[in-house]
Amino acid sequence: QISIEMDKKITMEDGELPHDELKVVDGDKGPNLEEKSSFDKFAESRGRWVILTYTSACAFVMAYDVYNDASVYEQLRDWIGDDGSMDFDYFINLMTTVGTFFTIFLSMFLGPVFDRYGMAATYPFTVFLVCFFEGMLTLSLYKKCEISALVCEAFMFCCVLAATIQKTTLLALWMSDKKAFGMSLLAVFAKLGGIVNHLSAQQIAKKWNAPTAYLVSVLVTFLLGCLSFSVTCMEKRRRVVVVEEKEAKDEEKESFLKSAVRRICALNSLVYWCTVINYSISTGAWLGFMRIANSLLTEAACGGECCPPGELTCARKAQVLDQVSYTMTTSPIVVMVLAPFCGLFVDKYGKRGLMIQIGFGFLMLAFGLFYWTSTSVEAILILHGIACALISSAILPIIVTVCAKEDVSTAFSVAMAIQAITLTFLPLILAKMRTTYDSYYETELLFFALVSVGFIVQVVCNISGYRTGNNVFWT
Repeated sequence: QISIEMDKKITMEDGELPHDELKVVDGDKGPNLEEKSSFDKFAESRGRWVILTYTSACAFVMAYDVYNDASVYEQLRDWIGDDGSMDFDYFINLMTTVGTFFTIFLSMFLGPVFDRYGMAATYPFTVFLVCFFEGMLTLSLYKKCEISALVCEAFMFCCVLAATIQKTTLLALWMSDKKAFGMSLLAVFAKLGGIVNHLSAQQIAKKWNAPTAYLVSVLVTFLLGCLSFSVTCMEKRRRVVVVEEKEAKDEEKESFLKSAVRRICALNSLVYWCTVINYSISTGAWLGFMRIANSLLTEAACGGECCPPGELTCARKAQVLDQVSYTMTTSPIVVMVLAPFCGLFVDKYGKRGLMIQIGFGFLMLAFGLFYWTSTSVEAILILHGIACALISSAILPIIVTVCAKEDVSTAFSVAMAIQAITLTFLPLILAKMRTTYDSYYETELLFFALVSVGFIVQVVCNISGYRTGNNVFWT
């Protein structure tokens, strides 16, 4: 006993702090270095892998649902034909716009709701709402009712956004020191969902019709909703262990509006806002490009319009569409292969700022080569995939790092709101350019300008972080 006391005294005299007063310099290690609680031990042994499995499945299903419009683009055009009340290109891009427009405002409140009340009860409800509005969208497309389809798409996008915030928050709270690896797996399964959708939805649409491809999404989402109840009991346990009684009582005394404003105002870091801007740009560069890639690559393969005047399809175009459906999987496959290794690298060595910088550089190179050269489409898609793997595995862990643990959902919801602004107006610009130039080819110049802004913002972030000693980007 005397020896232990002497060792403790000598240690404190040497300038070290006792264990309960240790502070963390690198925010990536968590809020403190206290001895692991029973919840932490449970999370590391079994719980985190259950959550990782389910959130990965959720990423797959949500991506599968969202990619329907891009995968059956041409088949949906043939299905609606001349029965539509508006130009098809305008309609298909407006579907994205109306969906993301409402998420701009809704997402600002979703995060504070999840942070305040938890996700045990809300998560299954959100997934089943996605299933319901996906079913209503399928019925609207089957009846060729475009206005109803736009309304259902808007509600479905809002529910998909809520599920996305929830799964990302769950992963950030449960994976602790493996956040980057977990986030990269979300990117992998999201891309896998897109690949499976591209390969299966077109075949389903060819065999039956375009609305049937949407019906498959309804069934897949319903299965995910049934599995979501397994998360409920685990999240209830986390809330009981992590949220102390005093903090819960203080939260109850505070009104929801005041609590939401306080949480949002707490996100006042320059690093956070620059990262959010680049997150929205990188998402726009990925989703915006993949949404028009089917039509864009078809134009490139046909050398323009290959069908006779007045006809929407022909034997040559059908052959090209089959080829393009496989070519479009190149970029997602590259992300799936590289993203887990990038995530492991970030968790072990850091260098997040460097990886994001290189990623935006590759995006600039990919879009520049597509617009100004005749480089192989496959090579450009490989560059596109490498860039997205680097960015996706490094950018979300920064958001988790620079905010308080109890405000993670709010931080993600604000990021989703900024992202929604990009996804709202980008499709309208793309549709306008398609109408003006009668081709999507000119949109590559727009994407090049967009990612160039992201590259410059990241340069400013990296220089600022280096000068101020902020180690979020480098450690």
